[in-house]
Amino acid sequence: MKQIINLFGETTSTTGQPGLQSVSQFSIPQGAKLKIYRIAVDGNAAVITLQYTPNAAASSPTWYPVEQITTTAAGHLVDEYKTRPLVLYGMAGTEAIQVTYSQSTVGGTAVAILAEMSEEEEED
Repeated sequence: MKQIINLFGETTSTTGQPGLQSVSQFSIPQGAKLKIYRIAVDGNAAVITLQYTPNAAASSPTWYPVEQITTTAAGHLVDEYKTRPLVLYGMAGTEAIQVTYSQSTVGGTAVAILAEMSEEEEED
């Protein structure tokens, strides 16, 4: 079964995580795949980084940068629509993504991610 997922978060300081739907990370269930089709950023000048970990259950997980988006000025919209989605697999069920940010002005930057979650064995 496929499920469309819209994740949204907003910055509240100069660095940190905007929180996606009020969670700091979004888990990928075992046997599932997460296809990210669109990442949109709007607001202040900021550097937004999408990160992935193969083991979110670890006491101190290692996060790997997967995608980075930079907005250069306030009001600058970056809308990356991918014709080929970024695909991440839930092999052990401990995999997860998170978004981090860095900006010089406090708050006011929104991040939206459009993704699809499906069972790994399903045909596209």
